[in-house]
Amino acid sequence: MFSHRLAEHGFDVFQMLAVDLLHKFELGVWKATFTHLIRILVSFKADLVLDNRYHQTPTFGGFVICRFHNNVSEMKKLAAHDFKDILQCAIPCFEGMFTSHTGLNQIVSDLLFDLSHWHALAKLRIPDDSTILSLEEVTKSLGSSLRRFATQVKDIPMKELSSEVDHRGHRAAKKAAKASTEKSGKGGKQDTEAMAVARVAEKAVKATGTKLHEFNLSTAKECGTTDSYSTLNVKVEYRLSKKRYGQMNRNNFEAQVARADKRVCAMCKVSQQIKSVYGAPKRLACKILGLPE
Repeated sequence: MFSHRLAEHGFDVFQMLAVDLLHKFELGVWKATFTHLIRILVSFKADLVLDNRYHQTPTFGGFVICRFHNNVSEMKKLAAHDFKDILQCAIPCFEGMFTSHTGLNQIVSDLLFDLSHWHALAKLRIPDDSTILSLEEVTKSLGSSLRRFATQVKDIPMKELSSEVDHRGHRAAKKAAKASTEKSGKGGKQDTEAMAVARVAEKAVKATGTKLHEFNLSTAKECGTTDSYSTLNVKVEYRLSKKRYGQMNRNNFEAQVARADKRVCAMCKVSQQIKSVYGAPKRLACKILGLPE
């Protein structure tokens, strides 16, 4: 209704939606695609081979590609940067894993290449006209690859992963326990596990989700690079606040965190003043110890 009323005045509602790579792509399209690839491998009983390949992948740089655990297919306690690393190493790890299905290997390879290519172009810090044109072409190719993949795997019987079934069962049990508590007015413990009997449901690929249509390429031209309006910065700051909360005694922690922020700001000012007077830290150390510079 909202978009229809604006469309009468010639306004496109998608211009209001900036691309958030953290939630729309890394934790959205790519996570859903990776989950479905895992479902296919589980049906082929080849998920352990994928875990072994990821675990053997060497690290790169300081914090660019970290060591993968030996249970990547279970997707336990993975953050957005973990899914980003999984995508960057996906092409060699998934190579030749779908030989039992005719033509699926090439389709998966093309899909993983388009996903990696789109992600790399979207995260460029200094884009130009040529990279934006390349991003538009890769977006079209990515849509075609996703539709081709959805068509190819629609005949493969796939079901939910065990982790998905457990998560849905716990969520349903918690909801049932809350409803029962509100109805009875008692807060006693109940057998929540017996309330929700989760059955394994079948899953299918959806290539028409809303997150796919929110890849608005005009934001790169109008708003600049995606790192300037990504929610990743908020997540990093939240991690810092959470770390400081763990250093407090939980007693009036708001004031303690505020005092910690003030101390950090004061130390930064002192550090800047010292650098402005003595220059480099090595020069300051020589000055204090009385050593020649």
